[in-house]
Amino acid sequence: MNILNAGTTSFIRVEAPGFTLSSIINDIVTIEAYNTANATSDGNLVASPTISVVQDQNYTYLAVTPSVQYNSVRIKVSTPNFQLNPNALRVFYSFYNGSDGADCGAGWAADIGEKSMGAAPASQVRNPGRAIDSDTSSYSTLQLTANQQNLQVSQTIYFPAASYISNIVQVKASVNSVFNPADYVIEAQAYFGLTAVGSKQNITSQVNVSTGPVKIYISPGSYIDRVRISIKANNNGAQTGHVNIHNVQLVPEPPTLNQNSLTICGTSASITLQVTNTDAAIRYQWYNNNNPISGATSSTYSANLTSATNPYTISVAAIKAGCTSESKRTNATIGVFQKPVSPTIIIF
Repeated sequence: MNILNAGTTSFIRVEAPGFTLSSIINDIVTIEAYNTANATSDGNLVASPTISVVQDQNYTYLAVTPSVQYNSVRIKVSTPNFQLNPNALRVFYSFYNGSDGADCGAGWAADIGEKSMGAAPASQVRNPGRAIDSDTSSYSTLQLTANQQNLQVSQTIYFPAASYISNIVQVKASVNSVFNPADYVIEAQAYFGLTAVGSKQNITSQVNVSTGPVKIYISPGSYIDRVRISIKANNNGAQTGHVNIHNVQLVPEPPTLNQNSLTICGTSASITLQVTNTDAAIRYQWYNNNNPISGATSSTYSANLTSATNPYTISVAAIKAGCTSESKRTNATIGVFQKPVSPTIIIF
């Protein structure tokens, strides 16, 4: 059996008809992990794993994350009446995260949410699976009811494989119409297994009631396999606060250009922009004033610009080969200005 590293999450597809899974985990149903199991021996029991209930677009799973190396997990049912019910807990299969070159970085599973002890029943994650469905107009909602000072609600999004070191997390989020940034803090924290990666990032100022859903970019700076979004009430917190998670996606780092600003004198000019942090696994898309330029998908873009349609914003996005999700765009502002006409001097 393969030995999995500490912090590696195994996912077990389950069904519990008539039960709420989160209410029976660690009570009626427990999960154990072992590190020397084989065909004839259970092996050695290791420290109790962290367990979360997660969903993808179709099924429910138990996400099991031991803090030490392991090679097997066991599900145990401890209540006799529960055991006698053949439909009480259905276990289908299990798997663990692994590298997949075809993976395009979309969040594949989302937990049902966590909240601080003492939080009101209505403080919860609503529609958790919508954070990772293919419809970016739908969303999960992290909801804190009024007067929940210093309490929080959070949701963790899982990626199907560990990221590249250079990957950026793109979160598409929005807030409800009564959201007041003076009352709440919205934060994002990346993880690799159980280990936090990078610092917790305050993204409150990047969402706005009037602008609708926005894309927020988080740079962990190392390998990650999940990200946790949370909303926390501060000492104000008198109003209900919602943050909506539309989509969470790993994208390439944004391109770096050989120049980001250029001013040219003349009626026309030939320009060449070049991506300097190229990667063989990345393709590019160039834009002129936010309009995609047909066929412009290499790391270099050349064009003849005129002063008639001045100024220009030429931008470029990086896209993993075989995928469609773009990085944050990098802009170059180019101005083409006619030379002034020489004045005619009349001497009297």
